[in-house]
Amino acid sequence: MEYYCKKSWQSGHFIARVKSHNELIENARKLIQDFQNARSEIGDDFPSLVETAIELEELDQSVALVQQEESLRTAAVIREIKGTIRSVHYQSWEAVRVVGKKKKVVEKNGPDAMVPKRYINSFRPMPKWVIRTRDDLDNAILCAQVGIIGNDMDGFSIRPDNVFEMDGKVKDVLGIHMVLALRLWSEPTCIDGRSISPDDESKSEGTRQPDTAAEE
Repeated sequence: MEYYCKKSWQSGHFIARVKSHNELIENARKLIQDFQNARSEIGDDFPSLVETAIELEELDQSVALVQQEESLRTAAVIREIKGTIRSVHYQSWEAVRVVGKKKKVVEKNGPDAMVPKRYINSFRPMPKWVIRTRDDLDNAILCAQVGIIGNDMDGFSIRPDNVFEMDGKVKDVLGIHMVLALRLWSEPTCIDGRSISPDDESKSEGTRQPDTAAEE
């Protein structure tokens, strides 16, 4: 089997030589597929390898979403795609190396031979970095979906209509309550029938007391 990651031992090769975001995203997916193919050849000898393969399936779904939706390709998302390439290339290279070791063991000891246990150290830390890489990419995608479009002089520019239409998962990820408290929108915004102005510092600092005036 030909492994794409073996085109270069440097991850930068798969970043610097692309001519478009499409190629960059495609490289990320090919490197993830390399790992999955290597896992199939190695087998289930290493639990950490199996766990990583499962997490990489979810990461690949996020990369595939960016591949399908050009509107999601913000600078932050592309930066995380590059980070994905750097991380996945290294571990795919390691997995392919172990595939070679297993082939030698099988040639020597038969088809039931296992990969030497000393190679388990190649995979032990992998699930943690996969989860972190996936979460960072997902956060960048969510920001693109709700319309956080970049840095302004005083903070982020947010499209209020999109922000208030977000579902609970998105709000949790973005920490939307903190976003609102920092008053990053440029115009007064109506929340639950009440108009809040960016200049209304008394309502945005500290713990807000229940508004009982309307009940009296």
